[in-house]
Amino acid sequence: GLLMDEAMQGVNPQSSISQLIGLMQTPIVQVVLQDKTFFSNRVHPARQMLSTLADAGFHWLNDNEPDEALHTRITDIVSNAVQSFDGNINRLNDAYQETDRLLQSLIRKAEAAERRQIEAAKGKERLNLARSRAEATINELMAARELPVHTKAMLNRAWADVLALTELREGADSSSWKVQKAVAERLVAANSPTAVAMDADTANSLKVAVQQSLSLVGYHEQEAKSIADALVAPESQAPIAAAMAVPEKTRLGGNTRIESRAEIELDDNQMRIAEQIKELPIGSWFEFNIDGSSTPSRRKLAWLSKVNHTVLFVNQRGQKTAELLIEDLAIEVSEGRARIEPLNRRNIFERAFESVIKSLRGIMSATGEKSDD
Repeated sequence: GLLMDEAMQGVNPQSSISQLIGLMQTPIVQVVLQDKTFFSNRVHPARQMLSTLADAGFHWLNDNEPDEALHTRITDIVSNAVQSFDGNINRLNDAYQETDRLLQSLIRKAEAAERRQIEAAKGKERLNLARSRAEATINELMAARELPVHTKAMLNRAWADVLALTELREGADSSSWKVQKAVAERLVAANSPTAVAMDADTANSLKVAVQQSLSLVGYHEQEAKSIADALVAPESQAPIAAAMAVPEKTRLGGNTRIESRAEIELDDNQMRIAEQIKELPIGSWFEFNIDGSSTPSRRKLAWLSKVNHTVLFVNQRGQKTAELLIEDLAIEVSEGRARIEPLNRRNIFERAFESVIKSLRGIMSATGEKSDD
Protein backbone atom coordinates (compact mmCIF):
# COMPACT_ATOMS: atom_id res chain seq x y z
CA GLY A 1 0.00 0.00 0.00
CA LEU A 2 2.81 2.40 0.88
CA LEU A 3 4.56 1.58 -2.38
CA MET A 4 1.49 2.24 -4.53
CA ASP A 5 0.60 5.42 -2.67
CA GLU A 6 4.14 6.75 -3.02
CA ALA A 7 4.44 5.80 -6.69
CA MET A 8 1.15 7.37 -7.70
CA GLN A 9 1.65 10.68 -5.93
CA GLY A 10 1.09 13.47 -8.42
CA VAL A 11 -0.33 11.09 -11.04
CA ASN A 12 -3.74 12.01 -12.41
CA PRO A 13 -6.17 9.28 -11.23
CA GLN A 14 -7.87 9.45 -14.64
CA SER A 15 -4.64 9.07 -16.61
CA SER A 16 -3.63 6.03 -18.64
CA ILE A 17 -0.81 5.12 -16.26
CA SER A 18 -3.12 5.20 -13.26
CA GLN A 19 -5.69 2.96 -14.95
CA LEU A 20 -3.12 0.42 -16.14
CA ILE A 21 -1.35 0.13 -12.79
CA GLY A 22 -4.71 -0.02 -11.04
CA LEU A 23 -5.48 -3.22 -12.96
CA MET A 24 -2.25 -4.75 -11.64
CA GLN A 25 -2.77 -4.11 -7.93
CA THR A 26 -4.59 -7.35 -7.05
CA PRO A 27 -2.06 -9.74 -8.65
CA ILE A 28 0.79 -7.63 -7.24
CA VAL A 29 -0.56 -8.09 -3.71
CA GLN A 30 -0.75 -11.86 -4.27
CA VAL A 31 2.82 -11.89 -5.58
CA VAL A 32 4.14 -9.91 -2.60
CA LEU A 33 2.44 -12.23 -0.11
CA GLN A 34 4.01 -15.33 -1.62
CA ASP A 35 7.37 -13.94 -2.76
CA LYS A 36 9.20 -11.48 -0.48
CA THR A 37 12.01 -11.09 -3.02
CA PHE A 38 9.69 -8.64 -4.78
CA PHE A 39 11.23 -5.89 -2.61
CA SER A 40 14.86 -6.90 -3.03
CA ASN A 41 15.02 -8.18 -6.61
CA ARG A 42 15.21 -5.29 -9.09
CA VAL A 43 14.51 -7.63 -12.03
CA HIS A 44 11.54 -9.34 -10.40
CA PRO A 45 8.96 -9.94 -13.18
CA ALA A 46 6.23 -8.11 -11.27
CA ARG A 47 8.48 -5.10 -10.70
CA GLN A 48 9.54 -5.09 -14.33
CA MET A 49 5.88 -5.18 -15.39
CA LEU A 50 5.08 -2.20 -13.16
CA SER A 51 8.07 -0.27 -14.50
CA THR A 52 7.13 -1.08 -18.10
CA LEU A 53 3.55 0.08 -17.57
CA ALA A 54 4.80 3.29 -15.95
CA ASP A 55 7.10 3.91 -18.92
CA ALA A 56 4.29 3.22 -21.38
CA GLY A 57 1.94 5.54 -19.53
CA PHE A 58 4.35 8.44 -19.18
CA HIS A 59 6.08 8.26 -22.54
CA TRP A 60 3.74 6.59 -25.02
CA LEU A 61 0.23 7.21 -23.69
CA ASN A 62 0.66 10.90 -22.89
CA ASP A 63 -2.76 12.45 -22.37
CA ASN A 64 -1.76 15.37 -24.63
CA GLU A 65 -1.09 12.95 -27.51
CA PRO A 66 -3.31 9.94 -26.90
CA ASP A 67 -2.68 6.75 -28.86
CA GLU A 68 -5.92 4.84 -28.54
CA ALA A 69 -4.69 1.82 -30.52
CA LEU A 70 -1.61 1.40 -28.30
CA HIS A 71 -3.67 1.96 -25.16
CA THR A 72 -6.09 -0.76 -26.24
CA ARG A 73 -3.30 -3.26 -26.99
CA ILE A 74 -1.56 -2.73 -23.64
CA THR A 75 -4.88 -2.80 -21.76
CA ASP A 76 -5.71 -6.12 -23.41
CA ILE A 77 -2.32 -7.57 -22.42
CA VAL A 78 -2.73 -6.46 -18.80
CA SER A 79 -6.38 -7.53 -18.58
CA ASN A 80 -5.61 -11.00 -19.93
CA ALA A 81 -2.72 -11.39 -17.49
CA VAL A 82 -4.86 -10.32 -14.54
CA GLN A 83 -7.83 -12.51 -15.47
CA SER A 84 -5.69 -15.60 -15.95
CA PHE A 85 -3.41 -14.98 -12.97
CA ASP A 86 -3.43 -17.96 -10.61
CA GLY A 87 -0.39 -17.16 -8.54
CA ASN A 88 2.04 -18.31 -11.21
CA ILE A 89 4.61 -15.53 -11.62
CA ASN A 90 5.34 -16.68 -15.15
CA ARG A 91 2.02 -15.23 -16.31
CA LEU A 92 3.16 -11.76 -15.25
CA ASN A 93 6.52 -12.39 -16.84
CA ASP A 94 4.82 -13.30 -20.12
CA ALA A 95 2.78 -10.09 -19.95
CA TYR A 96 5.92 -8.09 -19.27
CA GLN A 97 7.75 -9.69 -22.22
CA GLU A 98 4.83 -9.01 -24.59
CA THR A 99 4.48 -5.39 -23.46
CA ASP A 100 8.22 -4.82 -23.64
CA ARG A 101 8.40 -6.21 -27.20
CA LEU A 102 5.61 -3.86 -28.21
CA LEU A 103 7.39 -0.84 -26.70
CA GLN A 104 10.78 -1.83 -28.13
CA SER A 105 9.21 -1.94 -31.59
CA LEU A 106 7.88 1.60 -31.05
CA ILE A 107 11.29 2.75 -29.82
CA ARG A 108 13.03 1.44 -32.94
CA LYS A 109 10.51 3.18 -35.20
CA ALA A 110 10.88 6.41 -33.21
CA GLU A 111 14.66 6.26 -33.44
CA ALA A 112 14.47 5.82 -37.23
CA ALA A 113 12.06 8.75 -37.55
CA GLU A 114 14.28 10.90 -35.33
CA ARG A 115 17.37 10.07 -37.40
CA ARG A 116 15.56 11.28 -40.52
CA GLN A 117 14.70 14.57 -38.83
CA ILE A 118 18.29 15.03 -37.65
CA GLU A 119 19.69 14.30 -41.11
CA ALA A 120 17.30 16.86 -42.57
CA ALA A 121 18.45 19.42 -39.98
CA LYS A 122 22.11 18.67 -40.70
CA GLY A 123 21.44 19.03 -44.43
CA LYS A 124 19.81 22.40 -43.81
CA GLU A 125 22.83 23.51 -41.82
CA ARG A 126 25.21 22.43 -44.59
CA LEU A 127 23.09 24.21 -47.19
CA ASN A 128 23.02 27.45 -45.21
CA LEU A 129 26.79 27.32 -44.78
CA ALA A 130 27.25 26.72 -48.52
CA ARG A 131 24.85 29.53 -49.40
CA SER A 132 26.56 31.97 -47.06
CA ARG A 133 29.97 31.14 -48.52
CA ALA A 134 28.62 31.43 -52.09
CA GLU A 135 26.95 34.77 -51.48
CA ALA A 136 30.08 36.14 -49.83
CA THR A 137 32.14 34.97 -52.82
CA ILE A 138 29.80 36.59 -55.36
CA ASN A 139 29.66 39.84 -53.39
CA GLU A 140 33.43 39.93 -53.20
CA LEU A 141 33.72 39.44 -56.97
CA MET A 142 31.28 42.26 -57.67
CA ALA A 143 32.52 44.65 -55.00
CA ALA A 144 34.82 46.70 -57.25
CA ARG A 145 32.65 46.56 -60.41
CA GLU A 146 29.75 48.65 -61.62
CA LEU A 147 27.36 46.09 -63.03
CA PRO A 148 23.82 46.33 -64.45
CA VAL A 149 21.12 45.75 -61.84
CA HIS A 150 19.75 42.63 -63.56
CA THR A 151 23.23 41.15 -63.90
CA LYS A 152 23.90 41.62 -60.19
CA ALA A 153 20.53 40.15 -59.30
CA MET A 154 21.13 37.04 -61.41
CA LEU A 155 24.61 36.47 -60.02
CA ASN A 156 23.40 36.98 -56.46
CA ARG A 157 20.53 34.58 -56.95
CA ALA A 158 21.29 31.92 -59.56
CA TRP A 159 25.06 31.78 -59.47
CA ALA A 160 25.13 31.75 -55.69
CA ASP A 161 22.94 28.63 -55.91
CA VAL A 162 25.30 27.12 -58.49
CA LEU A 163 28.25 27.61 -56.14
CA ALA A 164 26.28 26.31 -53.15
CA LEU A 165 25.16 23.18 -55.00
CA THR A 166 28.70 22.52 -56.20
CA GLU A 167 30.00 22.82 -52.64
CA LEU A 168 27.35 20.43 -51.33
CA ARG A 169 28.22 17.86 -53.98
CA GLU A 170 31.99 18.15 -54.15
CA GLY A 171 33.20 20.58 -51.48
CA ALA A 172 34.36 24.18 -51.44
CA ASP A 173 37.95 23.14 -52.14
CA SER A 174 37.07 21.03 -55.17
CA SER A 175 38.19 21.81 -58.70
CA SER A 176 34.53 22.02 -59.78
CA TRP A 177 33.81 24.78 -57.23
CA LYS A 178 36.87 26.70 -58.41
CA VAL A 179 35.70 26.35 -62.02
CA GLN A 180 32.26 27.77 -61.14
CA LYS A 181 33.90 30.64 -59.29
CA ALA A 182 36.08 31.31 -62.35
CA VAL A 183 32.95 31.40 -64.54
CA ALA A 184 31.44 33.97 -62.19
CA GLU A 185 34.64 36.05 -62.43
CA ARG A 186 34.44 35.97 -66.23
CA LEU A 187 30.77 36.99 -66.17
CA VAL A 188 31.56 39.91 -63.87
CA ALA A 189 34.39 40.98 -66.16
CA ALA A 190 32.21 40.63 -69.28
CA ASN A 191 29.53 42.90 -67.81
CA SER A 192 31.78 45.63 -66.43
CA PRO A 193 31.94 49.01 -68.24
CA THR A 194 35.55 48.34 -69.36
CA ALA A 195 34.86 44.85 -70.70
CA VAL A 196 36.77 43.68 -73.77
CA ALA A 197 34.77 41.68 -76.32
CA MET A 198 35.52 37.95 -76.39
CA ASP A 199 36.24 36.01 -79.54
CA ALA A 200 33.47 33.73 -80.79
CA ASP A 201 34.95 30.45 -79.52
CA THR A 202 35.58 31.81 -76.01
CA ALA A 203 32.10 33.32 -75.85
CA ASN A 204 30.44 30.11 -77.01
CA SER A 205 32.29 27.94 -74.51
CA LEU A 206 31.35 30.33 -71.70
CA LYS A 207 27.70 30.33 -72.80
CA VAL A 208 27.65 26.53 -72.72
CA ALA A 209 29.13 26.52 -69.21
CA VAL A 210 26.54 29.04 -68.02
CA GLN A 211 23.65 27.12 -69.57
CA GLN A 212 24.73 23.82 -68.06
CA SER A 213 25.18 25.31 -64.62
CA LEU A 214 21.84 27.16 -64.65
CA SER A 215 20.05 23.96 -65.66
CA LEU A 216 21.36 22.36 -62.45
CA VAL A 217 19.51 24.91 -60.29
CA GLY A 218 16.13 24.77 -62.01
CA TYR A 219 16.29 26.88 -65.16
CA HIS A 220 14.74 25.46 -68.31
CA GLU A 221 16.84 25.12 -71.45
CA GLN A 222 15.47 28.22 -73.23
CA GLU A 223 15.62 30.33 -70.07
CA ALA A 224 19.23 29.31 -69.45
CA LYS A 225 20.14 30.06 -73.09
CA SER A 226 18.58 33.54 -72.99
CA ILE A 227 20.36 34.40 -69.75
CA ALA A 228 23.69 33.02 -71.04
CA ASP A 229 23.40 35.08 -74.25
CA ALA A 230 22.68 38.24 -72.27
CA LEU A 231 25.43 37.68 -69.68
CA VAL A 232 28.21 36.53 -71.97
CA ALA A 233 27.74 39.04 -74.78
CA PRO A 234 26.12 42.19 -73.37
CA GLU A 235 27.57 44.25 -76.23
CA SER A 236 25.32 42.34 -78.64
CA GLN A 237 22.38 44.38 -77.33
CA ALA A 238 20.56 41.22 -76.28
CA PRO A 239 17.50 42.20 -74.23
CA ILE A 240 19.15 41.60 -70.87
CA ALA A 241 16.24 42.90 -68.80
CA ALA A 242 13.84 40.54 -70.58
CA ALA A 243 16.26 37.64 -70.25
CA MET A 244 16.61 38.22 -66.53
CA ALA A 245 12.88 38.62 -66.02
CA VAL A 246 12.18 34.88 -66.15
CA PRO A 247 9.92 33.64 -63.34
CA GLU A 248 11.94 33.56 -60.13
CA LYS A 249 12.98 30.04 -59.26
CA THR A 250 12.58 28.35 -55.91
CA ARG A 251 15.95 28.70 -54.27
CA LEU A 252 18.16 25.66 -53.92
CA GLY A 253 16.73 23.55 -51.11
CA GLY A 254 13.56 25.61 -50.95
CA ASN A 255 12.84 27.80 -47.96
CA THR A 256 15.46 26.38 -45.63
CA ARG A 257 16.73 29.58 -44.06
CA ILE A 258 15.59 30.64 -40.65
CA GLU A 259 13.47 33.75 -41.14
CA SER A 260 15.61 36.87 -41.09
CA ARG A 261 14.86 38.84 -37.95
CA ALA A 262 16.24 41.70 -35.99
CA GLU A 263 18.76 40.58 -33.38
CA ILE A 264 16.98 39.26 -30.31
CA GLU A 265 17.85 41.13 -27.14
CA LEU A 266 18.21 38.93 -24.07
CA ASP A 267 18.56 40.00 -20.48
CA ASP A 268 21.32 38.55 -18.28
CA ASN A 269 19.20 35.63 -17.06
CA GLN A 270 18.09 34.74 -20.59
CA MET A 271 21.68 34.90 -21.83
CA ARG A 272 22.69 32.51 -19.05
CA ILE A 273 19.87 30.13 -20.03
CA ALA A 274 20.89 30.33 -23.72
CA GLU A 275 24.45 29.34 -22.82
CA GLN A 276 23.12 26.51 -20.67
CA ILE A 277 21.00 25.25 -23.58
CA LYS A 278 24.04 25.22 -25.89
CA GLU A 279 25.84 22.89 -23.48
CA LEU A 280 22.94 20.48 -22.93
CA PRO A 281 23.53 16.91 -24.10
CA ILE A 282 21.54 15.89 -27.16
CA GLY A 283 18.64 13.77 -25.95
CA SER A 284 17.73 16.08 -23.05
CA TRP A 285 14.01 16.43 -22.44
CA PHE A 286 11.99 19.61 -22.03
CA GLU A 287 8.46 20.21 -20.81
CA PHE A 288 6.36 22.80 -22.64
CA ASN A 289 3.17 24.35 -21.36
CA ILE A 290 0.68 24.21 -24.23
CA ASP A 291 -2.30 26.56 -24.26
CA GLY A 292 -5.49 24.67 -23.50
CA SER A 293 -3.73 21.69 -21.92
CA SER A 294 -3.64 20.98 -18.20
CA THR A 295 -0.48 18.89 -18.43
CA PRO A 296 2.87 19.83 -20.01
CA SER A 297 4.06 18.21 -23.23
CA ARG A 298 7.43 16.46 -23.17
CA ARG A 299 9.77 17.19 -26.08
CA LYS A 300 13.20 15.76 -26.81
CA LEU A 301 16.15 17.92 -27.88
CA ALA A 302 17.19 15.96 -30.96
CA TRP A 303 19.63 18.38 -32.58
CA LEU A 304 21.29 21.71 -31.82
CA SER A 305 23.06 23.80 -34.44
CA LYS A 306 25.49 26.46 -33.30
CA VAL A 307 25.77 27.50 -36.96
CA ASN A 308 22.08 28.18 -37.56
CA HIS A 309 21.54 28.90 -33.84
CA THR A 310 18.55 26.57 -33.83
CA VAL A 311 17.27 23.64 -31.81
CA LEU A 312 15.19 20.76 -33.15
CA PHE A 313 12.59 19.08 -30.95
CA VAL A 314 10.85 15.76 -31.52
CA ASN A 315 8.21 13.89 -29.56
CA GLN A 316 8.51 10.38 -28.15
CA ARG A 317 7.72 8.96 -31.60
CA GLY A 318 10.57 10.83 -33.27
CA GLN A 319 8.25 13.26 -35.07
CA LYS A 320 9.37 16.87 -35.43
CA THR A 321 7.41 19.16 -33.12
CA ALA A 322 9.36 22.43 -33.30
CA GLU A 323 12.47 24.14 -34.63
CA LEU A 324 13.35 27.22 -32.60
CA LEU A 325 16.09 29.77 -32.35
CA ILE A 326 18.11 29.20 -29.19
CA GLU A 327 17.28 32.74 -28.09
CA ASP A 328 13.53 32.10 -28.44
CA LEU A 329 13.83 28.93 -26.40
CA ALA A 330 15.77 30.81 -23.71
CA ILE A 331 12.93 33.33 -23.51
CA GLU A 332 10.36 30.52 -23.26
CA VAL A 333 12.31 28.97 -20.37
CA SER A 334 12.83 32.28 -18.58
CA GLU A 335 9.11 33.09 -18.75
CA GLY A 336 8.04 29.68 -17.46
CA ARG A 337 6.48 28.31 -20.65
CA ALA A 338 9.20 25.67 -20.96
CA ARG A 339 11.58 23.96 -18.58
CA ILE A 340 14.49 21.59 -18.82
CA GLU A 341 13.36 18.27 -17.40
CA PRO A 342 15.63 17.10 -14.56
CA LEU A 343 17.93 14.25 -15.58
CA ASN A 344 16.57 11.28 -13.67
CA ARG A 345 16.85 7.82 -15.21
CA ARG A 346 15.04 6.07 -12.37
CA ASN A 347 11.36 5.35 -12.95
CA ILE A 348 8.59 6.13 -10.50
CA PHE A 349 8.69 2.72 -8.84
CA GLU A 350 12.42 2.82 -8.20
CA ARG A 351 11.96 6.19 -6.53
CA ALA A 352 8.93 4.88 -4.64
CA PHE A 353 10.86 1.83 -3.40
CA GLU A 354 13.63 4.05 -2.05
CA SER A 355 11.15 6.39 -0.39
CA VAL A 356 9.17 3.55 1.22
CA ILE A 357 12.32 1.83 2.52
CA LYS A 358 13.54 5.15 3.94
CA SER A 359 10.17 5.67 5.67
CA LEU A 360 10.13 2.17 7.13
CA ARG A 361 13.68 2.54 8.42
CA GLY A 362 12.63 5.79 10.06
CA ILE A 363 9.69 4.07 11.73
CA MET A 364 11.91 1.21 12.90
CA SER A 365 14.46 3.65 14.34
CA ALA A 366 11.76 5.58 16.16
CA THR A 367 10.30 2.34 17.54
CA GLY A 368 13.73 1.22 18.74
CA GLU A 369 14.32 4.50 20.54
CA LYS A 370 10.96 4.22 22.34
CA SER A 371 11.83 0.66 23.41
CA ASP A 372 15.10 1.88 24.89
CA ASP A 373 13.23 4.54 26.86
